[in-house]
Amino acid sequence: MTHIAPQFNRRWGRAQAVGLFVLAIAMILGGCATRPIVVSAPAAPAPSPPTAPAPSPPTAPAPSPPTAPAVVPAPTPPLAAARKARFTPTEFARLPGWANDDLSGLSKALKRQCGNSQAPDGSSGQLGLQVTCRLAATMPQELAELRGWLEERFMPWAIESVGATEGSEAATGGPATNGVTATPPSFEGLITGYYEPLLRGSRERSGRFVIPIRGRPDDLIILDLGSVYPETKNLRMRGRLVASAKGPPRVVPYGDRTEIENQTPVKPLAWVDDPVDAFFLEIQGSGRVRLEDGSVLRVGYSDQNGRPYYPIGRELIRRGALQIGQATAPAIRDWLRTHPDEARSVMATNPSFVFFRELPPPREADEGPLGALGVALTPTRSAAIDPKALPLGTMLYVSTNHPGREGALERLVIAQDTGGAIRGPVRADFFWGFDAVDGQSAADLAGRMRSPGRLWLLWPRGETPPQPPRTLNP
Repeated sequence: MTHIAPQFNRRWGRAQAVGLFVLAIAMILGGCATRPIVVSAPAAPAPSPPTAPAPSPPTAPAPSPPTAPAVVPAPTPPLAAARKARFTPTEFARLPGWANDDLSGLSKALKRQCGNSQAPDGSSGQLGLQVTCRLAATMPQELAELRGWLEERFMPWAIESVGATEGSEAATGGPATNGVTATPPSFEGLITGYYEPLLRGSRERSGRFVIPIRGRPDDLIILDLGSVYPETKNLRMRGRLVASAKGPPRVVPYGDRTEIENQTPVKPLAWVDDPVDAFFLEIQGSGRVRLEDGSVLRVGYSDQNGRPYYPIGRELIRRGALQIGQATAPAIRDWLRTHPDEARSVMATNPSFVFFRELPPPREADEGPLGALGVALTPTRSAAIDPKALPLGTMLYVSTNHPGREGALERLVIAQDTGGAIRGPVRADFFWGFDAVDGQSAADLAGRMRSPGRLWLLWPRGETPPQPPRTLNP
């Protein structure tokens, strides 16, 4: 391993040195990889947010979807890119539909979070939890008083995406964009939905149940350099040790989806009957398995193989199987089930693989799976965000199209989760839960939810939201 000389004393000099060091590690990990691991250099600091109140910027019209090209290159994992947010102060009266949100369930979600949450080490959630839960201690018990308390203690800040962003397509795909895309500043982004699915399965493999739900393997290791090089505190490299005939063991990338699926499961939590359901369980990050005896096993995210996420909706568009705008989760499911001979090769284009752990049964009917903060998610009040762009644990106001009826979905949520496909400041995944919502299934609502939208960050009055930290992105 190359030693980095200590002469780099200036901030940028040290950052470049650490970048070279991390790149060297990435090259070691990439020695046996089918695709290179790319590590970006630190991004330049984002401009300071405005401090004087300003009117909320008007919503820009949604751009027309581009026409699908006749020939699309083979999929390539996107390069890491800067994820920058700019915040503009406004007032609650300017939030669309603010007076129509009944705020039901919000206080329960805040109590769950502030009672026993724990932000991941080195994450923005530590600050988000601090500022939100500090004021939540004075939250009124009566729902009628909650709106006034929020308006008195918090100020909404319009979130704007500036600079380059990574591709933010979720599993449902979208226009094929490989590499870093430099985009103009925008207050509009992508809002999707997710839910807690129900699968059919068994604790033991049988003739019907042959698809394993895999637990975290013992040979999966995480390389964390943050204690020595603080600039890399948000960088987590996953791999495994392999013996070397000419020296000590080497660290190589962990296997991709195809390699893992071809291995005998070491720690299967359960066996299910549908490979498509098992694949979408990874995308949702958690779910329930109804066993043969009628009992229900609950599973949640444990770890990931370290490979980049690639949306298979984009692959189906590339192959001409679906058109842009048609690659919704239900459409993708239907295509995979009606094309079983091609389904596995399509799913294999996403090299990322999620491992699970068994979770205790819910204590309350509306208690969702554990999110990134280690607390149960609350249906329609929790959302997943990009923690490198926004602080976990903070409240966000979302305005987008409702997936189940005509009109808007305008609602206050809490940033309590993260996701592999959630990248950028104006990007959120709305949690619909497990059961039906207003007579519509959570699965249908989440599957159809993919619309442009806007986000506002709620931050204590008299204080300014922090800019996202300059980091080396994994």
